[in-house]
Amino acid sequence: MQSASDWIGLKPAFVPPGSGRLDQTRWLEQRAEALLSAECVEGCIPAGYTYFGQFIVHDVSFHRPAIGGGKNRRSVCFDLDSVYGDGPHGSPHLYDDDDRYRLRIGHAQWNPRPEATPRVEWDLPRVGAMVIQSARLRRELMSSERYRELAKPLERTVGRLRHLPAMDGPWVRLVGGEILRCGSDSVVILRTSALIGDPRNDENVLVGQMHLAFLQLHNRLMQEARESAQNESDAEAFEWARSQVRLRFQHAILHDYLLEICSKEVVDRVVERAVTVLKGEAGGGSLGSLIREPRIPDEFALAGFRFGHAMVRTTYDLNARVRGIPILAPGAMVHPQEDLRGGKQLPPDWSVDWRRFFQVSDVDPPPQMAHGIAPCVDSRLGMIHDGGAPSLPARTLLAGFEKGLPSGQTLAKAIKAPVRGGEELPLWEYVLREAPERRCPLGARKHGDATGPALGPVGNTIVAETIVGILASDPSGIFRTVEYPEWRYEARRDYGILQLLEEAGVLELEPPMELPRGGRSSPGESGVAPLPPRPVPLEQGEHGAGQ
Repeated sequence: MQSASDWIGLKPAFVPPGSGRLDQTRWLEQRAEALLSAECVEGCIPAGYTYFGQFIVHDVSFHRPAIGGGKNRRSVCFDLDSVYGDGPHGSPHLYDDDDRYRLRIGHAQWNPRPEATPRVEWDLPRVGAMVIQSARLRRELMSSERYRELAKPLERTVGRLRHLPAMDGPWVRLVGGEILRCGSDSVVILRTSALIGDPRNDENVLVGQMHLAFLQLHNRLMQEARESAQNESDAEAFEWARSQVRLRFQHAILHDYLLEICSKEVVDRVVERAVTVLKGEAGGGSLGSLIREPRIPDEFALAGFRFGHAMVRTTYDLNARVRGIPILAPGAMVHPQEDLRGGKQLPPDWSVDWRRFFQVSDVDPPPQMAHGIAPCVDSRLGMIHDGGAPSLPARTLLAGFEKGLPSGQTLAKAIKAPVRGGEELPLWEYVLREAPERRCPLGARKHGDATGPALGPVGNTIVAETIVGILASDPSGIFRTVEYPEWRYEARRDYGILQLLEEAGVLELEPPMELPRGGRSSPGESGVAPLPPRPVPLEQGEHGAGQ
């Protein structure tokens, strides 16, 4: 086993070239511009991992405001407080008005096309406003069946509708406005706000649909819990369902996401060291420190895990009907169907077909691939500005400078990894530049098969040790259940992101894939698979089962 290393809080901090702060800032902005102007190409990782990764980091880190500053408003464990908030009593707005133990879910936009096939499309729950252009039409609609037919699904979606006065001006210029024709007049839905535990999960449609899958998964498991004789009350059923969603989330992170991004050898080694720390062994380097004192290192939040920025594609196909939609269109005022930015009710037919984002089987067409992890960021991300601040890549480099992060070379030396030659680089840029080029032979879609790891040694260490450290520090997480001490987790890769999406009811897998602890039997009337038992705490030094 490789000896433990300390990589958190290394000194000296990286100092950009320049005679003063202004020169140093300009140098960092020029590095960011170089990343934005580079030519990005597809890599070997399916595009869905980009947005599962975004969902992951939103669950453990939320700093506002300022560049890299502010207090973390998230608990430092993968407990899905970004979904559940403070629970039904502490965050009642996240829960259904008629059932406070079910999470609130919304509907996509009403489809105005007469030839459209009627079907329900789900969206994040939202609060917004409906504007009717004509005062005459407004009076008629508010007393007619036609209005009730239009307003009912909208009211279910946004919760509360404000009927605003008629407005003059070109409707297409309304920020986030969606025009629905009703005779010769128009009904306009203004930009909406999602009623979810983390507003950042409405930044784009793809992470929003991932968040929606967790809402649906909870509601399905809540139904299963109520039907089970194990639970005496709705409150107990809720706690059980929430614990099961959290365990599934952690399974998907460890057995799927982490193995797609990091070297399997590194993950094996980090997991083995984590188990020794949990059994009471002293030391453990930065990993041991993270397990004993859970936190989000700046090296992870502002550099190591921001490899995901390089993975963002220019356009995405959502399903067979909606294809080639830009992640971001130029301008602040665009039609809702021009790009994938969030803050809007899901347009008709925009439900995500996850088969286009993850490899479901060898016989399915290959999914869209994310851009490869490389010193390149899609130029569209250069349009993301925050109150006049520099572009997203520039803000990342400036945040690392403000926090005093070391250079990539300094961290590589500390972990005894090969050091890239050339000039000293900011840690984030170093992580992108050290990532190996990956080739994707046809059919080589299993984790790491014929492709190698996605990250280099520095990125592997930061990402694997931080994520495994967070998982191992959770007293009710998967490392503390009776099945995991002295485990061999490669034998537990029977549950991942695909199985989570299937249980949520947003993806069909044929044949059904195995679920944790014993596989899948015939589901009951609810269509929800059998669930693993409640976690059993692990006492230090106890070996447990599942060896």
